Parts: sequence; structure tokens; C-alpha cells
Amino acid sequence: MLHYDHYYTIGRMHTICEDYALQADTPFPFLIICDGCSASQNTDVGARILALTAQRLIQENPSLLENYTLFGETLIHRAAHIIQTMELEQQALDTTLLIVYPTDTHFQVIVYGDGCILFKDKAGVSGYIDVNFTHNAPYYLSYLLNEERQYAYKQANTSPLVLNSSITGCSPNLPYQHVLVFSFPFNQFSTVGIASDGVGQFFDFQESSRIALDEVINTLLDYKNINGDYVKRRTKRVLDTYAKQAIYPADDLSIAIFTIHDV
Repeated sequence: MLHYDHYYTIGRMHTICEDYALQADTPFPFLIICDGCSASQNTDVGARILALTAQRLIQENPSLLENYTLFGETLIHRAAHIIQTMELEQQALDTTLLIVYPTDTHFQVIVYGDGCILFKDKAGVSGYIDVNFTHNAPYYLSYLLNEERQYAYKQANTSPLVLNSSITGCSPNLPYQHVLVFSFPFNQFSTVGIASDGVGQFFDFQESSRIALDEVINTLLDYKNINGDYVKRRTKRVLDTYAKQAIYPADDLSIAIFTIHDV
């Protein structure tokens, strides 16, 4: 049986939550999270628009997900039209996008920008793939809308992308436009999900130290019950427990998870 749920919340150092998450059931279950750039204006609005536009695009043409480049281009231009009608700058769409959904044999994860993929194998061992950019500037789909911004990004660093996996370690630097599609077979993994980079920004404000990513993920994925709003329940409980220790997510946090329960 397939279970899925999502949750998002504001970070300790933010006044506006620029993360957004959603789930949908048709034409198949899928989960989406977006994380807006704090340095750009109105990305809280842009994150919602990009996520909701992606939802509509998947529901209209689900096969488009099979083409990473075409899906991204189609999505950002449709979202840009919405932004234009609202008389907002294109930078409002400076937001990451992560999607996870099941196929017949595996979970598929698609990433545009940075973020974290979370998983738990059949033996109950948790792990992650942390997608990040060395200069702390994710390659947003919105750069496709402006040749000058795209050129400036390319000039800054052509290979800033790094994949840090709990299984295989850190990858070599990859091109910024590298296709980020990942597959997790059902026969190996019971839980697969996505999170914004806020999952790696939990800090002990008394000790002025960051909590290790693997510790946070192990705690978040330690579900006691996967019925109903299980991700919301668990994440809120973790946040409450951490808060009693003066540990908080400095950045906004969004998380969306699929779990298979064998019956």
C-alpha cells in the first residue's frame, strides 16, 4: 500500500516562508516542493505559482515528465506568463523545484536547482542525496527566461553542481545544466522523498553548531505510524523536540514523502 504526505514551515531566520509543498492524486500520485530564493523579491509567490503550474502541467500532459529539458522549459514559460499578468519581475520565479512520483517499478525524482532526496531502504537504513551548488547559487529554471542572467551565471562557474550521497560520497563537480533525474526501485526502497535545502540547516543555537544532515534525516524518517498525515505529524514532533533543545531550522523547510507498506 502506498502512503504519501507533505509539510512545510518557516525557518527561524526568516520573516516570510518562501517554501511551498503540495500533493496530488491524479493522473497518478505525485509530490512537489519549491524553495524560493531569499535574495529575490516575491519568491514566496513565485514558489507557489511554479508548484501549482507544475501540478497543472503534469495533470494535462503527464508524459512530459519523461523529458527533463522540455518539461522544465514548458513549465517556466507558462509560469512566466502568470507572473507577467501579475506585473511581477521574472526573478519572482527564482525557485527550486523537486518532484517525486511512483512508476510501475520505482520512484522517480526530478530536481531543478538544489535540494535533498531522502530515502530508507528495505532494511530500514536511511540515506540521502544532497544536491547543492558550490557557490550557493542554484541554477533556477527562471534563468531560461533571460539570456543575460544565464550568461552571467555561466561566467561565474560552469561546473558548480555537486551531489553528496550518503552511499557513494561526494561526486566530482558537474555542469550547472546537468540532468537531475533519480530512480529508486520498489524492491530496494520503502521510503523515498524530497526536501528543500533547509533540511541541512538545523542549528543548535546554544552551541552555535549545525546538526549533521544524516542525524536530521534519520530523525525525520523515523515514522511510528504511516497512516493519514504522517509526515506532518512526525515533522511537527521533531521540530517540537528539537525546540526544547534550542535546535531550530534556520532556513525554511519543506518535505514530501512516499512510503510503501507491504501487506
